Amino acid sequence: IIFALDLTRIGTCTVEQYDTLQSSSLELLKKQGIRHEMHYLTICLAGNTERALALCAHDKRAWVIDVEARRLLIEEGKLEDFYGMKQKLQVFLENPDAAMEEITQLENLIRKEIEKKEKSAKPPVSYVTLVIIGINVIVFLLDLYSGNFLWEQGALSLHVLQNAQWYRLLTSAFLHADIYHLLNNMLIVYAVGSVLENVIGRVSYAVFYMLAIVASGLSFICYSMFSQDYVMTIGASGAAYALLGAMTVLLLSQPLRQIRNMLPRLLILLACVIIGITQDLQNPMVNAVSHIGGICFGAIVMLLFILVKRIRKEGKSHEN
Repeated sequence: IIFALDLTRIGTCTVEQYDTLQSSSLELLKKQGIRHEMHYLTICLAGNTERALALCAHDKRAWVIDVEARRLLIEEGKLEDFYGMKQKLQVFLENPDAAMEEITQLENLIRKEIEKKEKSAKPPVSYVTLVIIGINVIVFLLDLYSGNFLWEQGALSLHVLQNAQWYRLLTSAFLHADIYHLLNNMLIVYAVGSVLENVIGRVSYAVFYMLAIVASGLSFICYSMFSQDYVMTIGASGAAYALLGAMTVLLLSQPLRQIRNMLPRLLILLACVIIGITQDLQNPMVNAVSHIGGICFGAIVMLLFILVKRIRKEGKSHEN
């Protein structure tokens, strides 16, 4: 980090003001999310070099540039170099016009390279999400063709415990009652799942989705045991709600500045979750228990994922 203090413009400056400017700037950078040790250099631009040297005499990381004489002053005991900046500054001061021309050429080259990368960059394809949607669509069509035979063989109910048909925990999540039921769940899976897949990785996302199916199914079985209700349930909504729970936690875990930028999206997501669960509880035909179990599972797993990731990151930074 390089601080440029132009004493030719600000006029008088005390040592206390100098230290305050530097410390407040470092604190601001820390609030912006920089947690690592910061290496910094202060460069004072001055017409009166004696006053500038006296101002930063206590700062070993401070250099002075004599604007009129176009020379760099580094006192004994000060930082001798800073990532090669000493030579670059000296070359610039000897011939600023040639240096500015070189800088302009470099900026244009970098800008063209960035534009080229942006044009060629394609959003990553969410293969796992597309496969999940494809399986759901194929199973739905096969069930229609078979006259709901798959529905009868794969739906989930309390009979799972009596007949040891635990496979129904998975098969029930790929069956749907009608086209609207299928479209509603697949829209959530595509909109939210494709984002999560790119965040946590394809393998982790595939494992997460399958575990979300099991977790939401088990929550339904436990509730059925308690209520002695033998109703059957199908649909991917339990896993879809797990995705919503995970996405909510992921958005809330971002730095405050990013949360502000994503606030409209976050509010819409939270509103969808609240409205969805409220409607579920009011509609006896909807498996609200699986939805609540799914959203709790997704939120908890994403919270653990973020915590483990941060712990590993902090461990690596300590090793470095």
